[in-house]
Amino acid sequence: MKYIITFLISIFCSSAFAQYQFQKYFSELTEYPQFAYSAFDSTYVMAASRKGSGVVYDFCVAKVDRYGSIRWSKSYPTLNDDFLNSMNVTPSGEIILSGNRSGTSGDNDYSVLKLDLSGAMQWYKMFGTTSFEASVLINSIMAGAIYTAGNRDGSQLPFISKINNSGNILWSKTFGSTVNAEDARIASVAADGSVMLFGTLPALKNFLLKTNPDGSVAWHNTYSTTHEQFPASMKITKDGGAIVASTDYRCDSAGCQAYFSFIKFDSIGNVSWAKAVDGFLGWGKDAAETADGGFVFTGQLQDSSGYKPVLFKTDYAGKFLWCQAYGTASGSGIGLFVQETFDGGFVLFGTENTLSQLIKTDANGNSGCNEKQVPLVFSTMNFVNSTMLNLPAVSSSENIFTLPNTETSIVVSDSLICQTLGINNQEAKMLVTIYPNPFSEYIMLELSLPNDAKNNSTKFILYDVFGRQILNQNIVEAQTAIHIKTLSGGMYLYRILNNEKTIASGKLISN
Repeated sequence: MKYIITFLISIFCSSAFAQYQFQKYFSELTEYPQFAYSAFDSTYVMAASRKGSGVVYDFCVAKVDRYGSIRWSKSYPTLNDDFLNSMNVTPSGEIILSGNRSGTSGDNDYSVLKLDLSGAMQWYKMFGTTSFEASVLINSIMAGAIYTAGNRDGSQLPFISKINNSGNILWSKTFGSTVNAEDARIASVAADGSVMLFGTLPALKNFLLKTNPDGSVAWHNTYSTTHEQFPASMKITKDGGAIVASTDYRCDSAGCQAYFSFIKFDSIGNVSWAKAVDGFLGWGKDAAETADGGFVFTGQLQDSSGYKPVLFKTDYAGKFLWCQAYGTASGSGIGLFVQETFDGGFVLFGTENTLSQLIKTDANGNSGCNEKQVPLVFSTMNFVNSTMLNLPAVSSSENIFTLPNTETSIVVSDSLICQTLGINNQEAKMLVTIYPNPFSEYIMLELSLPNDAKNNSTKFILYDVFGRQILNQNIVEAQTAIHIKTLSGGMYLYRILNNEKTIASGKLISN
């Protein structure tokens, strides 16, 4: 029986996880850009700051499907400049953005904007004290809390605030003292609500602080380095540690040069390994842990024609596996965010010249055009634990201001550079999206039929893992809610047929 189940799963997964690669350009998303994946509806969210009415920076957001087609794009204007620093998507598809803005009293505060999955504004608020605040992180967890981290007093005092779904502060903590001039650069939130905060100190030192879910300090470490670090992103890993993408900034009598670097910490803040890319100048921007336990990184490296976005992979110990560089001969670009995708490939978001760029690759970084393999050599960085740092947590009282509830549609144009269809071309043409997955009571099925299929019948069929048919439903709308309340928890298999031909299939998980 187990061989039958394995055979059925392999048949369904072979078409559901067909490889599909592309490169696309987008306008309007190049200043202070951010990127996030929405697991709820299998889409990507791109955001940036843009000059609304030519003088004031506003947040703008565009959502695209997993094939890079734009679903909607909107701007959220206020009367002050809003500079976007971070973005994330909740498990239910809501979009959270945060940045710093000029305050009503002349100082800077941090703002948080919450949207639903269609881009409609739920609330827009500004937080802060009489000090200067700027956020570096926005994240949300299953419990619905929003965590914001950043600095007060102009890169002197790190802070972390916990905000509920309605935009009310649950607690806010400030850490450290102005004597040490701590500068929080990046942060990440674990599923239990604990926060890791990484930053810089004077005299070529860095710090890493971890809080408990209530905001109290769990531990904090200080690290000595040979060169100044410019950390860009941090992700908490499955082992409770963290992976950091950074830049090793090396200065001598001849000047300063930047080298892509990356650091792995264990669950108590010890350095597991720290490495830099030798032989190429460049900046490290993002890192992600992959399903196989390794890591993937993006940023930029310099070749003979300029700086190029790169994507490279290592194993769990930081050993080099492969690297791809992207971009045209005349282009200068950078990779800013990387995400592993449902089919085992990767999606890379960055910029080239004056345009944003979205690149979808296979599991080896291949996207179809304007790419080349680059052999990399890593060196071990002198990045070691040093003296302990005292960063006490002090509760802070913050003011909250509600900002104007305004939104407007904007035009974000896109242009296809190249694409490669894999073994299931029909699924790519049809643009099938199913969410949420895992589900509890219902799923939403969204599809866009190709022209030669619009007059034919479409069916959604659900099976258990033994191949027994559970549901057979005709689909007549582009968006259909399919209610499946009676299923027990576990894995199920689906097929979507058009004119009796299978055009998509895959796995669904019932909670």
